[in-house]
Amino acid sequence: METPPPIPPPLPGATLPPLPNASGELTARPRFDCPSCGGAAEWSPAKQALVCPFCGAVSPMQPGAVGEVREYDLAAALQNIPE
Repeated sequence: METPPPIPPPLPGATLPPLPNASGELTARPRFDCPSCGGAAEWSPAKQALVCPFCGAVSPMQPGAVGEVREYDLAAALQNIPE
């Protein structure tokens, strides 16, 4: 059987699909509006800031904008996986 070709990485500026949450439901990724033009700003690890792909505006990430980060015990989760 022939193996399928590898999936190429997403193009710059492409939107990613929603992520499943802990209950398996799909939830939308948070959107951060550009303060200059209102476009969807994207996180730039190199600049450690939000960068607008439309107008180029750079804005710092607002603390608490994403929400609380919860930590889960990986060992306990692995032990509780159904057979």
